[in-house]
Amino acid sequence: MPLDELLTLLEAQGPGEPRRRLRERLTVLSARAIPPAAWPLLERLWKEEVAQRPRVVARELPRLAASGWGARVSTWRGDITTLEIGAIVNAANSGLTGCYRPMHPCVDNAIHTAAGPWLRAECEDLMAMRGRPEPTSTATVTGGWFLPAKHVVHTVGPIVTHGLPTPHDEAALRRCYLECLLATAQLTPPGVAFCGISPGVFGY
Repeated sequence: MPLDELLTLLEAQGPGEPRRRLRERLTVLSARAIPPAAWPLLERLWKEEVAQRPRVVARELPRLAASGWGARVSTWRGDITTLEIGAIVNAANSGLTGCYRPMHPCVDNAIHTAAGPWLRAECEDLMAMRGRPEPTSTATVTGGWFLPAKHVVHTVGPIVTHGLPTPHDEAALRRCYLECLLATAQLTPPGVAFCGISPGVFGY
C-alpha cells in the first residue's frame, strides 16, 4: 500500500467508507509493510475507537453453579473481542498471523481487527523466529494489544475434510483445549475465554 494512500485513509477517521477501506487494507497487509510514519496515526485511531467500544467484564458473568467447578465457569454468547479477561482463545490457522480475507466473519479476523496490526506484527516475529507453520493442537500466547483481554492464546484446530470427525480429530481438538488451559494457568490476571475451535471452514 502506498504511504500516501494509507495516510489518507487514516486521516479520514469517520465510521463510514474510509474506515472500512482501511480495515480491508490492513487485513491483507503484512505489518512489516506498514510505513513507520503510519504507526502513530494507527495508534491514535485505535485508542479513539477503544474508548467507544463496549466491554463485558468476564468475572461479572453468571456462573453455571453456586458451588463446585461450575462456580468458576460461565457460558456466554457474544463478541469475544469485548471481553475483559486474562486471555481469549483465537481459533487460528497455521500461519498464525491472522485471516487475510477482508471482512471475513471468522473469529481470527475479528480478533486481529480489534487488537490492531500490532498483534499481527508480534505473530509475524514469532513465526519468523520459528521458521515453520504452527502445528495443530499447540497454544501460543501473545499480547492482547488493544483488546480488553490482556492476552490472546492462538491454537490451530483439526481440519475435518470429509464427513464426521475421526477419533484422531477428536483427540486433536481435545489437546487444543488442554494446551490452552495449560498455557493460561499462570497468566495474570486469571481467566480464559474460549471461542469454538475448528467449526466453520475447518469443518468440525
